[in-house]
Amino acid sequence: MSVSGLSLIRSFDTVSETKLFPAISKEAMLIRRNSLYFNRSPLEALEEVARNHPSEIFRLWILGYSSVLRSGGDVASYLASKAKDFLRSVERKWMGYANTTNVLGEAILALFLLTPMALSLMALVFVGEVSLWLSDLYNFLVVPSSALLASLFVHLSQPKTFDRYDLEPWIPPSLIMGTCSLIPSLTLLRLELYEALLLSLMVLSFPLAYASTKRLRACNQAEKVLPDFLRDVTEHRKLGFDVKEAVVRLSYRRYNQHFDHLLSQIRRALSYGASFKEAVLSVKTPSWTTRVTLLIIEQVAESGGGSPVVLETLANYIGDYYGAKVAGKSGVKLQAYIGYGAPAFMVMGMLLLKSLGEQFSSAITSPQLASFFAGYQLFSQVLSSIMVTIVVSSFIIGVIVAKVSDLTFLSFKHPLICLSSAAISIKVTPLLI
Repeated sequence: MSVSGLSLIRSFDTVSETKLFPAISKEAMLIRRNSLYFNRSPLEALEEVARNHPSEIFRLWILGYSSVLRSGGDVASYLASKAKDFLRSVERKWMGYANTTNVLGEAILALFLLTPMALSLMALVFVGEVSLWLSDLYNFLVVPSSALLASLFVHLSQPKTFDRYDLEPWIPPSLIMGTCSLIPSLTLLRLELYEALLLSLMVLSFPLAYASTKRLRACNQAEKVLPDFLRDVTEHRKLGFDVKEAVVRLSYRRYNQHFDHLLSQIRRALSYGASFKEAVLSVKTPSWTTRVTLLIIEQVAESGGGSPVVLETLANYIGDYYGAKVAGKSGVKLQAYIGYGAPAFMVMGMLLLKSLGEQFSSAITSPQLASFFAGYQLFSQVLSSIMVTIVVSSFIIGVIVAKVSDLTFLSFKHPLICLSSAAISIKVTPLLI
């Protein structure tokens, strides 16, 4: 944008007006306040906010910009080099995120896989109320606290994307459907508590999985074709078309379903007399990257710039960012597949222990053995409690997998897959043992 004649101060004004940059929106509002109401020049307002800012990276960036500007240096080259540095930093964050998440995923899966089996074995072998007490401790303390800590850790280590999926209209009916299916499952279908809970969670997750998958696909479709779209705009600029006209002409080209719809929205808004900025801001897409890219194109068009070199540079930046994001998400795919299989392994382990306990109880003949296996009734209580916990843990694992692989807790296809894995294992395992 600086190459196109737009200063950094003008960019901060755009940030404060559009609210597309929540990470620096507060700083943008402070700069605008200092300039409009505190009788500061735009550059002084920028420097004042930078000096008092807690982030060293932000402070050095802004003060370096003001130093280059005051000394008459090449501001555009300075900002371009800083943009490359920030992009490399984002790439390192994605790589570090993948490595950190893999370690965390292994620890969480080990906790959810091994602990239920250890508690059940303890209840089967050792007679005493301590097994039941440990089971309750695991169910009501360890599982919730582990889920919260894991979710918090993933959220803090994850690079921010600011994508919006807008599932609010789907949440109330999904909750109602899930709740209403629980009681009939217990009373009419005569299911066990863990089976009824499993069915209820699957009913709850299905509509949310449909809605979230549709929005995630739209987000991925838009971001995937952004570099190609920007290069097409560049080619049109080389042919002499301005940026706005290039966007209108490209709206008749086929990219993919969602991106074609976005471009048609812009073309339709322009045909109704809206300005280019109004048309861009009216676009509805879950992808934050797409909304920001379209806004940058609009700002470049408004400035009268938008040379092919500028647009090609923007295309390279967006392509590198998307590549880093895809590489980071690809690095955690194995953890997602392990998460899908974890509920099945947990259910199989519990049902095998149940079969073992039943065989022991049927083989009891002497009072000594009967005394040794007097804890079988306690084992049955612990097993029933653990099965409920496995169902809840399956849903929790799915939510964590959603955050890890799709960068949001709202991708409900992953909880649905984990619950389906547990349901299949519940039905298939008894046929194999």
